[in-house]
Amino acid sequence: MTKRPAPWLAASALTLVALLEMAAQRWRLARVMVAQDYAELRQPVAAVRAPHEAIEVSPAWATPYLRQALGDGLLPLPLLARPDDASQASILTITLPPQQLRPRRGWSVEVLSAVGPFRLYRQHNLAFRPPVTDFVAAFRHDNVTVNSGPRGCPFIRNGRRWSGGLAGPPTFPRQRFQCPGGSFFFVGKTVIADQHFRPRQCLWAHPPSAGVLSIRFDGVPLGKQLVGHSGMYWITERAGQGAPVRLRVLVDGVHLATIIHHDGDGWARFEAPLGPHAGKAQATVEWQISTSNNRHRHFCFEARSW
Repeated sequence: MTKRPAPWLAASALTLVALLEMAAQRWRLARVMVAQDYAELRQPVAAVRAPHEAIEVSPAWATPYLRQALGDGLLPLPLLARPDDASQASILTITLPPQQLRPRRGWSVEVLSAVGPFRLYRQHNLAFRPPVTDFVAAFRHDNVTVNSGPRGCPFIRNGRRWSGGLAGPPTFPRQRFQCPGGSFFFVGKTVIADQHFRPRQCLWAHPPSAGVLSIRFDGVPLGKQLVGHSGMYWITERAGQGAPVRLRVLVDGVHLATIIHHDGDGWARFEAPLGPHAGKAQATVEWQISTSNNRHRHFCFEARSW
């Protein structure tokens, strides 16, 4: 007598087949649209994009295809790897079928046009206010001094550019402040992957084995508060085995705040009122980074003054 398969087994098999078909359809859609449609977005997007406006695609997995088609001119790295959406006055949103627009809370939506299978929208940030100082954007060799413990970190213009791939560190920029201790010990702009594997541009600041890494900005204007994010490449911190990293902020030599980043925090937001330093036309802002054990402490942060 032949036994019939249990009902739950048949249902599981059907579910598996359905999931595989959905995955195959998604892959086919991406491949077909890369070849036939993404390139057609370039001219319409260039015609409607506002100056310095970020561009996104929904669903987010299509971002690499979009950037390949638009190039760095329309989708530059600082906007692609922005710290958060609050830093943008507006965002140009492109949706793929059958994806529906998911409006951000507190933002208004402007319907723009259709380009083949794509739909274009502009979302306006109703609470936007430009930062007084963006420390990543303001990071230059002529207004920044870097010291690792008692030793200075000279600025190099043509260092070795290196990237460790999926399991390695983020890209080492060519222009950076190189500190003693090896290639990992530098201060410069790079991009890390957060806990959702979204790119985030920040200042790499690997702490030394002993003492404090000091990054001092001279002559920067200040608003009423500092807002920023701390993080590490997610593959590094997701195991939760590293020592916490301490980030101290000093304004004109006075301690303002201490932020402690623990493994697993991901791209973690912080803020600190500037108190009596608020509104200064020129100030010295020093960021001090330290840890009790600097093994795999590939720390990165960004900050803005509002």
